Amino acid sequence: LRAHEVTTHSMTLSWSPPIRLNPIKYKISFDAIKEFVDSQGITQTQSIPRVEIILNNDIKSHTINELSPFTTYNVNVSAIPSDNSYRPPTKITVTTQMAAPQAMVQPDFYGVVNKEEIHVILPQASEEYGPISHYYLVVVPEHKSTKQKNPDQFLTEDLLANVKKVPEDPNLPYIAAKFPQRSIPYTFHLGTGESNDGLVNYKLQHGKRYTIFVRAVSNIFLYIIKRLRY
Repeated sequence: LRAHEVTTHSMTLSWSPPIRLNPIKYKISFDAIKEFVDSQGITQTQSIPRVEIILNNDIKSHTINELSPFTTYNVNVSAIPSDNSYRPPTKITVTTQMAAPQAMVQPDFYGVVNKEEIHVILPQASEEYGPISHYYLVVVPEHKSTKQKNPDQFLTEDLLANVKKVPEDPNLPYIAAKFPQRSIPYTFHLGTGESNDGLVNYKLQHGKRYTIFVRAVSNIFLYIIKRLRY
């Protein structure tokens, strides 16, 4: 028994017939118990009920769909003899691929500090579909060149490169802060002027409008969450 063509929501199983038995059917069964950290930082346990599939004896391969991403399934395949007596199954475990995290709630405005800093509430992503490596807090000053862009149109490489260019061109979008996995703060002061890990939380210009969004980075790709305009 082996699994191949494993994706976020499917797997294909194939097996060889038993040597000393001429089965009349094959039975596939699978289930899972999954633990993950949700968007509140709480460990959740999810039980996926057992599913059984009966196949004719001439079938030696089957694709299972509608699976959950980044989930380890316990998979059994049994050969059913003519008298329907019990035969021990062949067992394997299969982990589906990671997927983009589910959408988070948007960042929120909490207040103004020292008349020049914006106090914001930052969300975090659920790790149900795979672990988060880190988060970026992106600041986009309002400008005609970026006003119509969606968050996923801003490349991380460009945002990182812009950090050192902002003093010469304050209209450039940039990354103001980076937070490790599960260490994103609940609130954050935007515009303090502080530097950390090569990034600068630049002071904001009075009367200027800004868009901010949180970008969650998984182990395989970026997923853009939502943005909030000020």
